Amino acid sequence: MIGNRLIQLLNELNAKQLGSLTVRCTASNDKAMNFFAKFLREKVFTQESLMKFMNEQIRKHWPLSSDKEQALKLRRFSSMFADEVETVILEYFLRQDQGTRMLLMAQALENKGNVDLIDQYYDKSLKYASEKEDHLDQLVALKGKFRLKYASNNERELADALSLNDEFVHVLKFMYEDRLIEYYHNKTNLYIEKSALIDTEKQVLEVEISTYLKAQTSPLNCASLCFSLAKLNYNEEQKMHSYLDAGKRYLSAVQEKNTEYWAFYRKVRFLELRLEFFNGADNEKIISLADEIIGQEPSFTVLNNHTLFYKILCAVLNDQIEEAEVLLSENHVFFRGNTRILEHFLLALLHAKKGETKSAVKLLNELMYTSNYFLAIFSRLLFIKLKSSKGNLGVIKSIVDSTTRLLTIQKESPLGHEAHLYTLFRLKEQVSQRKVRKVYPESNLTALHRYLLEGVQ
Repeated sequence: MIGNRLIQLLNELNAKQLGSLTVRCTASNDKAMNFFAKFLREKVFTQESLMKFMNEQIRKHWPLSSDKEQALKLRRFSSMFADEVETVILEYFLRQDQGTRMLLMAQALENKGNVDLIDQYYDKSLKYASEKEDHLDQLVALKGKFRLKYASNNERELADALSLNDEFVHVLKFMYEDRLIEYYHNKTNLYIEKSALIDTEKQVLEVEISTYLKAQTSPLNCASLCFSLAKLNYNEEQKMHSYLDAGKRYLSAVQEKNTEYWAFYRKVRFLELRLEFFNGADNEKIISLADEIIGQEPSFTVLNNHTLFYKILCAVLNDQIEEAEVLLSENHVFFRGNTRILEHFLLALLHAKKGETKSAVKLLNELMYTSNYFLAIFSRLLFIKLKSSKGNLGVIKSIVDSTTRLLTIQKESPLGHEAHLYTLFRLKEQVSQRKVRKVYPESNLTALHRYLLEGVQ
């Protein structure tokens, strides 16, 4: 779709970047850039507004162009404007990230032949990369410095080259260890989303991780491996909690709480929250976990909106309606782009809790068909609950049937699957006022499933 990339980029700009982009376009000698500045000042960045504005401007400035030529200009200008937005974003990023800036400068100058200047930039980039523990940038910088020293053919610098090569191998080994642990982290993430992808490897994978854990000395690496084992045992509550507790003990043993630590902390504590939610933890426990995660994120300027989602969700389920509404209003800015549906689901649930069925159903009509499986299923179950109060199965039969099919298709998505089936079975029984032939076993119901079954006999 023409302009899609441009609109998405524009909606990622902060106020400072938008201001810088507007100034650049206004000062440009290019006619197209000048009229793009007018669009930027309107600050309404949608596909419709962009196409309307662009078509008007192209017809105004190139009235004699054919329809084909105007369509070509539309495509070309959209691409040109997107490139300009990317330039502003990259400039802003490089001002914030001096390490990457120094590395790119060294690489950009390599063909110029000023060895001293190139070496200075590689030195600076290596310093920044070491401070950030960015192993990939360290390797690139060390490789660049090695080439310079080796090419000099100076006896002293050849000795320096040997030292750099030894350091290169040291970082490479450390990086391999990190990436292997990341591999286990990613693979076990896939397991809890779609178990069939990994099921045949589960036992082998568990042995591999357990063996590797015994050889580790880094508390952070040990914590990551313990959380990977917890994911593999999500359906065995005792083992899952044992690994979660072990992982948290290793986390508390980490001495240097740097950016890498906090990035990992955020991921694994949210994992813990999610696993606890689907294992039927009560609202107070989920809220407490969410508060711990949000309260211990000093390295992040943006809250984890998924953690915030669970906090507000459980506040609503706990009948803390006013508090939930305040939290949602104050943190509206964190639900942007693809995560806006999280906010819409919370609003639907708030409406349902307040007896505002019509407003809830209006939101659920869209949420039921989202590609986000978690929200789609819960939206459907909430819709069925609200509509079933009328006692008319005919009204919701198609939703019940399509939800049954969706759950059958997604049977390899293990988190909450049995609870979804059980809740749908009970709701269907309530509406039809007869026993449904297929009986699903009662399983760990989440706080949300328990709410959906309130009043169901």
